[in-house]
Amino acid sequence: MDRSKLLDALATSLSQTPANEYTNMLCEQSYIFDAFFGDLKPREMTGKNVLFNAIIKGDSGDSDVDATSSGFGAYDGAYDEIPIGATEYMAQGEVNWTAYIGHWAISEMELVINGGKEGFIDVGKSKLEGALTRLANIIESQFWSKTGYAHVSDDAPWILGPEHWITDDGYAINDAAGTNGTSVGGIDPTTSDYNDAQSRNRWRNQYKEISAANEILDGLDDLAIDCSFKAPPKVPVNTPPGKEKWRLVLNKNGFKTFQRLMRRLGEPLSASDPRWNNVKVEWADRMATRSDSTNQGFLFNMKTWKARVAKGFKWRREAMFTPQNQPSVRAQYFKFWPALWCEDRRSNGKIFGFGNELVES
Repeated sequence: MDRSKLLDALATSLSQTPANEYTNMLCEQSYIFDAFFGDLKPREMTGKNVLFNAIIKGDSGDSDVDATSSGFGAYDGAYDEIPIGATEYMAQGEVNWTAYIGHWAISEMELVINGGKEGFIDVGKSKLEGALTRLANIIESQFWSKTGYAHVSDDAPWILGPEHWITDDGYAINDAAGTNGTSVGGIDPTTSDYNDAQSRNRWRNQYKEISAANEILDGLDDLAIDCSFKAPPKVPVNTPPGKEKWRLVLNKNGFKTFQRLMRRLGEPLSASDPRWNNVKVEWADRMATRSDSTNQGFLFNMKTWKARVAKGFKWRREAMFTPQNQPSVRAQYFKFWPALWCEDRRSNGKIFGFGNELVES
């Protein structure tokens, strides 16, 4: 078999499944996006972008006591005239598809200088795994990016992760590009039509700022209460509110501090499976560093998050090909086109502002 045919055969076979027979130093300490995305069981979708609906409009005070004025409330009997209106309760949000691409390549020269089939296969495996890991690292980084807002309408938008949807003040992303008047997922969190009876906007997330690490548990308890919304009795709802699908993710130093606090309190704690109120506590290596170097974490209500994958592009592997003007090289593209969004920001929260040290009691 000549080298060109051997190159074709090895490149094609290697392109199917990456091996893991060596140490991959590109791997990071945590990958949240993949597990987060997978938990949502993404369905295939098509279209230019993703539209979603949020039921957030309504009477801000729920104050109608006489149904004869608005069609809602109490009425006194058979002869009252009840006005009829077609009220719109939903606001429509929008997120872009994100298109990720990577590639790996191998050349005839590497076949020659790596001493036979075994050496060539090892080089090919390392190239493929390295390329896949590199793209996974990019996606994880962009999932946690604070600059995601700047890429919402760009030609090459990034995946919109927690820092876009869940912010320090509940409004819009806390970076140089975002302001309190900026829309989140295409919906403006300052619109008064979305306010509830306590003048809280239904499109704002919950947040809890604490100044000391000792306050983590109390802060999380407050956040969990603030994030819990109950379905009214006798009303069938499309997505029943609930807290049985929490996910808690801290930054690395915040996670270490949480561990120390739990041990100080004498709580049984497994290093591989730490829990708070029976919720697994995780940490994200790529969570953005806060400008004041304090720690933070996100409390996700997973019922309120949705994920989709463009049809045919769930880590799609293209056919091996010979790049133009490089006859001795074989290459392969792999593509991933996801979309991720939150349909109920108010049921998700953020805790932040605490340092690394516990105060001695």
